[in-house]
Amino acid sequence: MDEGQDVNYDVDAVSRLATEVLARPTVRRSFATDPLGTLERTGIDVTAIPEGVLDTLADMSYEELGIVGSVAQSLIDSRIIVGGRGIIF
Repeated sequence: MDEGQDVNYDVDAVSRLATEVLARPTVRRSFATDPLGTLERTGIDVTAIPEGVLDTLADMSYEELGIVGSVAQSLIDSRIIVGGRGIIF
């Protein structure tokens, strides 16, 4: 991404992706096999997540997604990400 480039995404949707999809093993397994369908079933708007983030996550294995989910949950637990605000990895 070019420095200074505008990024249009919904921080709440990205936060929900971390907490409702990646942090939950059964939903994460579904995401690993069907990312778009899983987001649709969880009510997360695919267009609200940066395409590059979605592409990167879609290429990851279930185990890799688990690591990302653990990091995201740690950030949330540490209150670095609070209510969809803060640092989003």
